Amino acid sequence: MVGLSYFVFYFVFGATNAFLYTRSFYENNPQYGLSLPQTGIIFLAQVIRGPLFGLGALFITRTVQGARRQVAMWLGSLLFIVGGVAPYLETTFRTMPLGFNVATLTEIFLQNFLTGVVAAFLYIPKSKQKTDT
Repeated sequence: MVGLSYFVFYFVFGATNAFLYTRSFYENNPQYGLSLPQTGIIFLAQVIRGPLFGLGALFITRTVQGARRQVAMWLGSLLFIVGGVAPYLETTFRTMPLGFNVATLTEIFLQNFLTGVVAAFLYIPKSKQKTDT
């Protein structure tokens, strides 16, 4: 389910970003040497990446303790930084203009952070509510 949620988030937020900004950027700025991969290649990559995110999130949630909401924020942030920002900064950030970076990092945040939140809510049992007596 976590892999499926990543897959859905990737295509929803990726398509939104593409239609609003990055697609026209790719088409109108040949000096950056960007080309859009074929849809089948993107699909295959995300079919592999989604379950890997889910598996990694499972292992992480099994090693941490805390309230579900707290772990959700922490895991979402971790997936955003380790699974998105770090590779983006290493490979792309320095060569692209600010607008492209902001749009892409926003997309990555929405995809990865929300995947972490979904993972925490699926993998961590709901804690018992304390009642005052």
